Amino acid sequence: MAERGRHRGALWIVLVVVVLVATGGGLAVWHFGVPREEPAPRVIADPVTVEPGEAFEVGAVSVQPGWRLRSSSGVAVVEDVQVTITGERREYVAFDITLKRDGQALAVISCSSHPLEPGDSFGPQCLGSDPIPRSYDSIVVSDRHT
Repeated sequence: MAERGRHRGALWIVLVVVVLVATGGGLAVWHFGVPREEPAPRVIADPVTVEPGEAFEVGAVSVQPGWRLRSSSGVAVVEDVQVTITGERREYVAFDITLKRDGQALAVISCSSHPLEPGDSFGPQCLGSDPIPRSYDSIVVSDRHT
């Protein structure tokens, strides 16, 4: 009788080991063996020249019209900025608005946000550390993603 109980105990141990190996192996194949579609690498957008308040796009970020430049505590800022993520992946807003004269940067305003999902809209912070120049001949928007 003791012999029979010992065999039954051994059978249970073997059964548990087989189940664990089968389940673990199945999970390993499911987790590691199934190819996953990776999103395409993010492409850095080329700089674009814009007019004040004009709609524009920087990579997968679409900026709505109506934004405006102004001075706040002596530094250049951009207000009323609304962006929408137009791509298929999670993105964070990261671009610079540079005020230039004769190709020289006079003031840089950086816009940024937390990560946003595709289709999300948000009003990012756009702050500079330079004063707004009295005159400039172009506004250039540059993608800050690297």
